Amino acid sequence: MKINLNDNLIELLKPTFLNDLIVQEYGTINGIAIAVNNKIIPRYQWSKYEVKDKDNIIIFQAIAGG
Repeated sequence: MKINLNDNLIELLKPTFLNDLIVQEYGTINGIAIAVNNKIIPRYQWSKYEVKDKDNIIIFQAIAGG
């Protein structure tokens, strides 16, 4: 299965949940937001969302401000 993660093509050899993919690639899930195919995925769904072939995943650094 091939996905696009922040404009990098990645091949996954086994089914993977979004949460596991982020920990595998970045080591942490703190301070980020995630969009899959241009749709924001709430944090509580990360461990339930199974990454699909050709998913386009964008990781955003969460920034607070006013």
